[in-house]
Amino acid sequence: MKTKVVQQVNAFTLQGSNYNGTGDIIEVGYSELEAAPVGTVWNGFDDHNCGRDLREESAEVVYKNNHGCAVLFREWGTTDEPDPKDWESAPELVWYEF
Repeated sequence: MKTKVVQQVNAFTLQGSNYNGTGDIIEVGYSELEAAPVGTVWNGFDDHNCGRDLREESAEVVYKNNHGCAVLFREWGTTDEPDPKDWESAPELVWYEF
């Protein structure tokens, strides 16, 4: 008899970071995503308050129907310089099917 193990992986993870280290990892599973109403936001923030080489991110449920949901990912931060400059990447929209 063959045995097969199937593990559910996370839909996505978020984590902030900076020059001094990383923030907490935020893990969002498919069941959590399926239960989330439109407007739900998860954030991956830095918790070291350094200000240099900063990277933070967010994910927001922007649309949902019986087949899945659309999540808008944003990422922003600062450069790794003595006088850091702000930056922000282009948002990314991802469709998750249920």
